[in-house]
Amino acid sequence: MRKLDKMKTNGIIQLYPMLRLAIFLIIGILFGREYVTLIAPSVWMVTLLGSFVITCLFSFIRWKTMIRIQMAQLQSFMLLLSLVFLGAYDSTSSIAAQPELPDSLMEYRAVVISRPLAYGKVDICNMMIVDGPMVGSEVRASLYGVKERIGDGVEFEGRLEPPYYVGGHPQVFVPYWKTRNVKLSLEELSYWQRTKIAALCLRDRLIGNVNNQDDAIVVAMSLGDKSMLSKDTRDLYASVGCSHILAISGTHMAIIYGILLMIFGHRQRWWKELLVLLAIWAFTIISGFGPSIVRSAMMITIYSIINLLQRQKLSLNTIGLTAFVMLLFHPLSLFDIGWQMSFMAVLGIILMNMLVGKIHTSYRVLDWVIGIALVSLSAQIMTAPLSIYYFHQFASYFLFTNFVVIPIVTVVLYIAVLSLISPLVWLHQIADYMVHEMNLVLQVISKWPGASITGLYMSSIQVIGVYIALFALIALAFKIKSISCTNIRR
Repeated sequence: MRKLDKMKTNGIIQLYPMLRLAIFLIIGILFGREYVTLIAPSVWMVTLLGSFVITCLFSFIRWKTMIRIQMAQLQSFMLLLSLVFLGAYDSTSSIAAQPELPDSLMEYRAVVISRPLAYGKVDICNMMIVDGPMVGSEVRASLYGVKERIGDGVEFEGRLEPPYYVGGHPQVFVPYWKTRNVKLSLEELSYWQRTKIAALCLRDRLIGNVNNQDDAIVVAMSLGDKSMLSKDTRDLYASVGCSHILAISGTHMAIIYGILLMIFGHRQRWWKELLVLLAIWAFTIISGFGPSIVRSAMMITIYSIINLLQRQKLSLNTIGLTAFVMLLFHPLSLFDIGWQMSFMAVLGIILMNMLVGKIHTSYRVLDWVIGIALVSLSAQIMTAPLSIYYFHQFASYFLFTNFVVIPIVTVVLYIAVLSLISPLVWLHQIADYMVHEMNLVLQVISKWPGASITGLYMSSIQVIGVYIALFALIALAFKIKSISCTNIRR
């Protein structure tokens, strides 16, 4: 008798179910945002419950053998449709939950949660409102004639303006004659919000004084605080295609994870993995809980669990599950530039690894060169459309640049992490010196002919079209690889 439950998987989407779930959740989030003014969250909730009930009914009804396979496919379709409705409900309810901004001037009491960054005559920083109808809301404040530090309490009068993008923070202008320092009570904030403020204050103490841009770069790479980076520094790293090293990402977290494994030992014990993960998440909170940091921490968490279960560690299921969990709790993260760039880069690296695999030659140096080239190339290809869409530029020498910066950044991160737990001042001086020399090399590269191609523009439709074509080529490459493997086995 033929087994009807045996199913054949075709293609990447079917082979990696968590990736499929994440894709349909993203489709729902996009639908919810697009029609947020037309369809209320309650409507999406009703459709979600209805599709879920129908999906469950398919499981209990006994179908005839002839149509069992068709019903199984229909059940899968209804389950994925439920995810679309879930994403739409999640995004619309998140947008609706954002407090309505007052139309008039009001007094606010807030605590500073980021170091002020100078832009002309104003300093820009993030504040968290601690009481009133906007309690717990973060605002992007432009301070004029006001000098504050992280943890300072401020009482000011201002008008909150809408954020520049969906999921962003409201904007407010705070002149010195409408503000004063006060001692604030944080009782109305949630436990998580109070923990975040305490962690940011701790990070500020760990950072200490920043005397130059070399210090600022080390701080950005090791503790995730980019507020002290000047516009010239950001532009330099963007022009040569290595802005990613200024934010804590997968490379940084992998190095920290490796250091922790060296401390606790490499033998697989659940309590060792637990201690390592607690340290990783503590570092994530102290580093500001940014999208790339959270994504890296979640992937390391999933990696550790899969490692204990002795399953495939790094796959599309891993990144699919990470994206699904993050978007389920924070659906508006999908519209964050850092979130998009981070996930597309990791997706490109994983797909390249699946296509090419690990290359071994007779020379370790050559293996390293090929590995760096493949990682840099795959990440750059996957993020190039987004980079052009948001920043209107493309770095021509990104491949060579990464050969220069990745070894230096690796050493700097080891030194920076050790300097946090060591009283040796010269460790920090070595890191500063290495960053300074790296900057000199990057300045030379940025002056090469055609180093940065600017003035590039793409519409959102064009970006989607490019990614459709890109994924079609990747699917074709997988198909060719599958056919080649089949012929070799024959």
